[in-house]
Amino acid sequence: MDNEQPLSAAPPACQDPERRICWLVVTLMASCAVPVLSALIPSEMAWMPLMWAVYTPPAGVMLTLAFWIGLGNASLVVRLLFGVVGVIYITAATVTVDALLRLLSGSDERGEASDVVLQAFGVAVALALFSATFMVLRRRWVLLPAFELDSPVAPKSQFSILYILLLTAGTAVVLTLIRSSRDSLGASGGTIAGNALGFMAFATNAVCASFAALRPAPIGRSCVLVLLVAYVLGIALSFGANYDLASWIMIAFGPVISVLPTAILLGALLVVRSTGYRLLRKSAVGTSDEQPFTEAGATPLHSTEAVESAPR
Repeated sequence: MDNEQPLSAAPPACQDPERRICWLVVTLMASCAVPVLSALIPSEMAWMPLMWAVYTPPAGVMLTLAFWIGLGNASLVVRLLFGVVGVIYITAATVTVDALLRLLSGSDERGEASDVVLQAFGVAVALALFSATFMVLRRRWVLLPAFELDSPVAPKSQFSILYILLLTAGTAVVLTLIRSSRDSLGASGGTIAGNALGFMAFATNAVCASFAALRPAPIGRSCVLVLLVAYVLGIALSFGANYDLASWIMIAFGPVISVLPTAILLGALLVVRSTGYRLLRKSAVGTSDEQPFTEAGATPLHSTEAVESAPR
């Protein structure tokens, strides 16, 4: 077809994808300073969910960076270097915000260098774990400019016995971690169980948000379901931390810890979607890890013939 656009072209709605991505990066970097707003929030139990809300944007930035490290089209070395830069930036932003908060409160306490190193180590470990999660997806999925493969209707939901077994197993693991965290809160076992529960919740939210925002089909219902799943997992985190013993307000609004970072990642990926990128099975587009990507993120197979032969 003479008038058909190549697969690597941007959709008509986005004529300047590079500028849009640049604004996204700037916005994400600026959001790391949001925790400074906590100085305006009263230090009372009823205001704790709002306090958590202003402290969660850096987590959403980290999830977005982990997505790019795991599924981005740049070389592995470049992605890892940007990961190191991201760890330094998030740590520096957090330390700077803490210093500003101490200054505003009139405290003479100074942060120790060991605290900064420990904080950077925690950010690096979390980023590595989430990036590894996306790298596992990279074995079967690829991020490509493939807006022409979009289906006008959402596929019908189909649940097999395998899906039911996976859902049952995941629910059992979550309940076990909640009980372990509650029974041994403050002990080493409770810390391990709580960290495992937190990683499982955020990793599940990140993976669901990625497929919801970048699948080649209508995304409205999927995005709503992702936020609903994030809220349910946030309730699980609240129960795991025994917040129900303090106030039921913590259970109702505590899930903001899980929902807001997921919403930030979802919003960032929707911007990526607007530039034409989709998350596709490698088997559907005929790509492999051995085929190099061009600067536009396309492989030699991204031609008009490949689009016409791809399943719709």
